[in-house]
Amino acid sequence: MNLELLANETILELFEYLSIDDLFHGFYNLNSRFNNLLTRQFKKFRLDLQLLSKTKCTDICENIVPLVIDQIISLRLSNDDNTPGEMKLFLSQSYQLRQFTHLQSIALKNILSVDELNQLMIECTYLPHLTYLSIYIDSMLL
Repeated sequence: MNLELLANETILELFEYLSIDDLFHGFYNLNSRFNNLLTRQFKKFRLDLQLLSKTKCTDICENIVPLVIDQIISLRLSNDDNTPGEMKLFLSQSYQLRQFTHLQSIALKNILSVDELNQLMIECTYLPHLTYLSIYIDSMLL
C-alpha cells in the first residue's frame, strides 16, 4: 500500500507514534501535502531531547522547533550524563519557553543551577495550557 493514498486523518494518527526528529527527517520536504500536515495540521508534537546527542539536539532546536513551536504540547529536557548542558543549550536558543503557546507538560531532569531553575519557573508563568510540571533537581544544587 502507498502511504500517500491514506487519508490525512490516518496519517495524522500515525504521526503520533513518531518522534519530532523522525517526523521531520522522514516526511518534511517530501511533498507539499506532508509539509502541510506537519506544519499546519498536526498539533501534538512531543519534544523529548533527553536521549539525543548535542548535535541532534542543536539541529532540532535550530531547524525544526521554529516551524512548530506553537504545536508542541510536551517538552522533556535533561542534564544527565548522556546530555550534559542540554538545558543551557536549549535556553540559549533565540526563542523563549513562553513561545510554546500550547505546552501542556514539561519534565526537567537534573537542573544544575538555581539560575536555570529560576529562568524556567518565570517562563512557566506565561504558559496558559501547562498542566504538568515535573522537576528533578541535581543533589549538588541543594
